[in-house]
Parts: sequence; C-alpha cells; structure tokens
Amino acid sequence: MKKAYVWRVEQGKTLPSLRTAARFAKALEISLSELLEGVELPER
Repeated sequence: MKKAYVWRVEQGKTLPSLRTAARFAKALEISLSELLEGVELPER
C-alpha cells in the first residue's frame, strides 16, 4: 500500500474499501469495529 494512499485516507480525501479498512485494523492490532467507531460516512 502506498504512503500517498494512506495519507489520502487519513485526510478523508478517499474512502478505503472494507477489505482495506480491515487491513488497516489488523496492522494497528485493533478490531475493525474499533477502527470504524465514530466514523460518519459522507452524504452521497
């Protein structure tokens, strides 16, 4: 995974897929539900 992509996710400029979010959670050694806690999806 490229640093630029991770930065865009951190800045809220792009949304990761569920699979990618799960990879982030695993790397951070937390559950996916913990990673997504408090996250609000943007209006479409």
